[in-house]
Order: sequence, then C-alpha cells, then structure tokens
Amino acid sequence: MRLNNKVGINEELAKWIAELRRMWSGKIEAPLSHSKRFFYPFVGAFTFFFFLIILRLREIPVPMKDAVERRDIISQVMSDQGTIFAVSLALIVFPSLWVAWLVSWPERPYSPLRLYLAGLTFPILVSLALMKFFIIM
Repeated sequence: MRLNNKVGINEELAKWIAELRRMWSGKIEAPLSHSKRFFYPFVGAFTFFFFLIILRLREIPVPMKDAVERRDIISQVMSDQGTIFAVSLALIVFPSLWVAWLVSWPERPYSPLRLYLAGLTFPILVSLALMKFFIIM
C-alpha cells in the first residue's frame, strides 16, 4: 500500500517538474513584446558583465600615498571612487545593451528564461573563444 503511494507522489512530482520546465524553457504561444525580449537578455548579460568587472576590480592595486602625491592622472583616477564606479557601470551597461540588442532583435516565441540564458551564455561563449584565441597567439 505504501509503495503505491510513493509511486503516485513520484509521478506527481515528475509531472509538476515537467510542467515547470515546459513553462519556463519551452516556446510560448505568442512572442513577447520587443521591450520584454530586450529586457531578459539584458539582465542575463548584465549578470555576466557585473561579475566580470567586480572580479577584475579586485585586481586593481590601491594607490599608495606617494603615488597620489605625484599627481599622476592614473593615481588621481584610482583614488576617485566615483570615477571607478562610473567607468565600471559603463563597462557593464554598454556591453549588456549590445548583447541584449543582438539576442532580442529576432521575433521568436522564446520564454523569458530562454532569453535570459541566451543573454548570459552569449558573452560567456564569446569570452571563452577570445581567451582561447589569444592564448594560441
């Protein structure tokens, strides 16, 4: 008796997961509007570039006092947190907008999750290909 109940729960759980997968990653009946098709890949690309820039910012050396006293343009930029924030934001937003535009221009009936993953995986694959290319050269 318990075995039948367990099988019923497993089947119900499998049906629920299949339905959830179909809703989030399958094709939808009507294509999304252009703004929605643009938004989801933008968020995916923004995720990639955000973590890429944040990890790279850890590698920027903190200027020492004598470097700041030299009044180099680099040391002035490095000591200004607002400039670092603005440059980082530009390095995150502009490539994300470009990737979102590339992914969203065809009118296809893709779900939001598929568009998000396309926005996330496209820059990852391009960066991996570029890393391989520059290692070979």
